[in-house]
Amino acid sequence: MIENEKNIQNIRFQSGAYYIVSPYGGELIIEIDSKKLMGRYNYKSRFYKISVKWKINKEIFLKFIEEIIKIDIFSWNKNYNASDVLDGGYWSLIIEYNKNETFEVIGDNAYPDNFDEFYKILKKYFSIIRKDYEYRKEMETNYIKQMQFSHNEAVEKAVLRKKRC
Repeated sequence: MIENEKNIQNIRFQSGAYYIVSPYGGELIIEIDSKKLMGRYNYKSRFYKISVKWKINKEIFLKFIEEIIKIDIFSWNKNYNASDVLDGGYWSLIIEYNKNETFEVIGDNAYPDNFDEFYKILKKYFSIIRKDYEYRKEMETNYIKQMQFSHNEAVEKAVLRKKRC
């Protein structure tokens, strides 16, 4: 497989959600090119869109790779699927290494056990991801509160109507 982190050329992580307000979704694309030392981050949902390119520090990139190797993502299955779930999220991870080899994993409403660790590592090394994730998480929390308030208000109105009858 991968002898050391210096053999990795490109990483592409993509995730999305069928239900738009999600901590992982709308649609998120992260691409990292180790030869050009460039990163690209795109996110879009019905609420907003962001696209950022940035230079990558080689040392930080190598530490990032070292950490994802440590959590053993290369032992992940090729496919994670929860076919009984009708809503949720999808994702993919493609890593090009050793000049002509590719490691590819996809998921649909299912994740490897240590997926959250992988995502935490992404956020740790690439602050744009962390900041945007925090913004989307806050937006999701506010949306859920609004939906709960609307639901509670509807229930209260129904109870009042029932009392009047």
